[in-house]
Amino acid sequence: MGALGGIIKLDGSRADAGWLRRLSAGLRQRGPDGEAIAVIDGVGLVHRSYGTNATSLWKSPDGDFLAFDGRLDNRSELASSLHLIGSAAQLDSSVLLEGFHRRGSDFAGDIIGDFALAHWSVSARRLTLARDAIGACTLYYVKTAAWLAFASDLGSLVKATSIDQSLDEEFIAPFLHGDVDEERTIYRHVKPVRAGHAVTLSCDAMVAERAVWSLSPAIRELQYRDDRDYERHFRQLFEEAVAVRLRTNTPVTAELSGGLDSSSIVCVAHDLIQRAAVDVPSLHTMSYVMDRSTTADDGRFLDAVEQWCGRDAHHLLETADRGLELRDDLGHLHIVSALMVASDVQRRMCAHLRATGSRVLLSGTGGDEMFYPTNRPLPGLGDLWAGYHLLTLHRDLKMWSVAIREPYLKLLWRSFDHGFFDARHCAERAGLAPWLHAQFRARARQILDALRERRARRLHALSLPSRRDHAAGFYGAVKLIASGGKQEFDPRHITYPCLHRPLVEYMHAVPFSQKLRCGERQSLQRGPFGDFLPAFVRPRRGKGRAPESYIRRLREGRAVWESLLTGSRAAECGYIDPAATRMEIGRYCGGLATGPLPLPALAIERWLRVHAR
Repeated sequence: MGALGGIIKLDGSRADAGWLRRLSAGLRQRGPDGEAIAVIDGVGLVHRSYGTNATSLWKSPDGDFLAFDGRLDNRSELASSLHLIGSAAQLDSSVLLEGFHRRGSDFAGDIIGDFALAHWSVSARRLTLARDAIGACTLYYVKTAAWLAFASDLGSLVKATSIDQSLDEEFIAPFLHGDVDEERTIYRHVKPVRAGHAVTLSCDAMVAERAVWSLSPAIRELQYRDDRDYERHFRQLFEEAVAVRLRTNTPVTAELSGGLDSSSIVCVAHDLIQRAAVDVPSLHTMSYVMDRSTTADDGRFLDAVEQWCGRDAHHLLETADRGLELRDDLGHLHIVSALMVASDVQRRMCAHLRATGSRVLLSGTGGDEMFYPTNRPLPGLGDLWAGYHLLTLHRDLKMWSVAIREPYLKLLWRSFDHGFFDARHCAERAGLAPWLHAQFRARARQILDALRERRARRLHALSLPSRRDHAAGFYGAVKLIASGGKQEFDPRHITYPCLHRPLVEYMHAVPFSQKLRCGERQSLQRGPFGDFLPAFVRPRRGKGRAPESYIRRLREGRAVWESLLTGSRAAECGYIDPAATRMEIGRYCGGLATGPLPLPALAIERWLRVHAR
């Protein structure tokens, strides 16, 4: 991995090599090991490498250029579809350059892996910026009448371009409610390239953005004769998802929470290494242990997986957590997130990764959204209503009524509502956060309603309730990953096997009855991994975590949040009401509040003090 950036001049002038060197210097934190700069008349490209001296800034025989930050997982399939043979089929650079040469910007949708890229086509005079399906690698751009500039790092782009740094209320309003608008950044004039999208700038200086991959209605439902066929297919894709992420010459660390998702990743990675199916120097695990909690039950599950695999394990103890704090070294963080006020766990995690030499971190994020850990049959029953399969619906209603102990008629009505009105439920109107400033409430309501309707339209394109439910979960996980807060904090690559694109497409295609079999959660995951997981972990239903840790942070961090709310910059800007924020924090500390945590209000305040002029 690494970082990329560049500029295209729209006034006919030549790209400034000095400006590119300054941008490259700003990207050094993300790519400290190698640098490449190319100037092609009015176009300039930069690539910084991480973990190798070799950069991924490539030139084709036709004069096209490609800057690629990421990992290519389907090189063989792409080479075959492009009819490449010999050495041309063995190099990522040859395959990617040839793909863009033949298929143009559409080719970005054929690439599987974690990536961000910039491609310049000399013949078409077209710049293409693109990101992978989950936005694992960040990429931002800003356009003026004279140029368009882009970079992997938000702060480096803002500093290099010296643009107007006006803030975007349409980003701030959702953020204060614990949400992220995936189409915006906190800077009004800087836009992210969205996950699964490509942005093109053609010779007429018009910018166009479109999806190159999505969970589309065209994904056909899979039908196998035997449940075991679904399980075998799942196992194959899950092993592939882990294996491609172990293609590295440095140690790998995996997050381990003791839940089924992270345990499956660790145990599959361990098995692949034991079978010599992958060549990786070492595998470590890292766990956040809530050792002050009276309800969290992760410890015994962690012990079971660690003893099963026999790998080096590291525990980040809650007792060592410094909680809320105001640090002076946050100037490089331009993505507003909770890390602005609570970064100690992330810092300790990064320190351990440095100590082990790990440059890849495997995360179980996305497993809950993909593998259906709940015992909620409504999406599947809604499918039967939508397809008018009334006899099957009657049979399943009787079965599920007994399994979840819900009256038949109540479940009948709820499933009917879900079958014909679930698009409404996927975008329910949320209440406004109590800490909003009175003058901002009406504007925030407009912004949140527009965002809700936009997301509902995307889901409405899918025909079945269960597919809309699956897509809502997937896009919910993606918006948090693609926002890039953790990526900005440290250059080590965080990657997500549970969100491997072929696995996501598979889970979208299987019938709902396979995702959730009556009386068995995460059916496809438990069946095929019986020989991988410790017997103690296999039947685990969920993590016994409570918001204790967050409440303790607020209680013990009173001096921090009082300092932030005294003379509040966010209040001066008309975003939050300090008195209402104090009251809500007090309710949380007293165990009386159950809504969204007020951390976003504190994070916005800290960001404004660090960055706002």
